[in-house]
Amino acid sequence: MAQATMTLFGATRNEIYFVAFLIAMTLLGTYVGDIGEAVARLLYRRR
Repeated sequence: MAQATMTLFGATRNEIYFVAFLIAMTLLGTYVGDIGEAVARLLYRRR
């Protein structure tokens, strides 16, 4: 009988998607934070 859910490293597909989502949000947050820091530094210098 075939398995209903695909497993990879003992994790279901939904768990893998959830971890990928968390990693993507972390990377996006870091990127947005870097841009915000650069803009704040630019505005601080212009004063």
